[in-house]
Amino acid sequence: MGSSGEVALVGHFDTSAIAGLLPVELAARIISIKTEIGVPMETLAAEFIHRGISTTLIGGAQESENIFLRSTPLSVALYPKRGGWSFVRSGLQKERKAILELLREIQPYITHAHWTMEGGRAVADWNGPKVLTIHDAAWECARLGLIPRPLSMAYTARWLADTATILRRFDHIIAVSPYVETYLRLRHRYRGEIRVIPNAILDLPRDLIVPSIFPKTGAVTFGVCGSLHQIKNVYTAVEAFRKLGLSVPGSRLLIFGECDVSVQDQGKSERIELRGRVPHRELLRSLVEEVDIWLHPSRIESHGIVICEAIQAGCPVIAGKNSGAVSWTLEYGRAGILVDIESIDEVSAAMRRTVLERDAYNDMVDYGREHIRTMFSVERTTGMHLKYYRDIAGR
Repeated sequence: MGSSGEVALVGHFDTSAIAGLLPVELAARIISIKTEIGVPMETLAAEFIHRGISTTLIGGAQESENIFLRSTPLSVALYPKRGGWSFVRSGLQKERKAILELLREIQPYITHAHWTMEGGRAVADWNGPKVLTIHDAAWECARLGLIPRPLSMAYTARWLADTATILRRFDHIIAVSPYVETYLRLRHRYRGEIRVIPNAILDLPRDLIVPSIFPKTGAVTFGVCGSLHQIKNVYTAVEAFRKLGLSVPGSRLLIFGECDVSVQDQGKSERIELRGRVPHRELLRSLVEEVDIWLHPSRIESHGIVICEAIQAGCPVIAGKNSGAVSWTLEYGRAGILVDIESIDEVSAAMRRTVLERDAYNDMVDYGREHIRTMFSVERTTGMHLKYYRDIAGR
């Protein structure tokens, strides 16, 4: 590949996660700027610079000014990003202009955009070699998760319109699972080239050691991710946990992420603990040290990173057999328990079986770990990205 400015990754990324890859004096300029979590971009950037590939990360933050930190082999550019109504009105046109100006200055060997937000929309107008990773099935997410509020509805409408426009301007797409590829072909009638390259799943940090005992804390602990919309379907987990009742004495349910008031009220009188939104590192620690069984009743997933992280942490996973890419991620039931996540009875029964038949599900976790190492390793997925870059630029 080229000699400088080889790869530009455009999307959102966590400044705190990439600060350690920069010289100390440069890291100090961005470490306090809050940005969205963007694990795929951070993982790619780290592996690229490990391989000696000069890389530039480009992303936005509401607290930021225009910042361009030049370094070798990693450079970081941030632009000020406005809120939801600005996206609704113009698709963040000012931000898109800032991205294009940066690309003209960098002149990368290849530009790789992530998600169909302002980054993808800007790169769609870039005339150099480019590729876009699709992480979501936008129409399905909108159908299942739309919140009936003016800003939410307007934001979703703009997102769907931008997605359609962006897809028409890319000849090369990366889908993070076969499910996303099929969605793009059927729903958007996309006729360009699609390669399936899954998200990389990092090994657990070395200081996080999975206990060999069950339960890990003395009480059987289930974990689940919540949200304010219906996609994550946290209510099924809550009701299945209630139904489990005294058949698993002393058990508890940890809910990570956001939940609405009704679940919070339930948590006051039951063995349900609301952890809220926590840093990724804290979630990993909880998976390793506390959670015994992971519930994933989400109605749709394009891949499912947290599913893989739970397996790495020694947790059998109970998830939806018809929830997008979940069954593919779990090797169609060999790496996890697939159920009808709309059935409280079925989820509760699976929870009980997983507690009582522990040896069988330990074997499933062992298989799942090997499957993750084989299919979703950083080495494999990075190699797939680099090969695609070469193919695109060579054309």
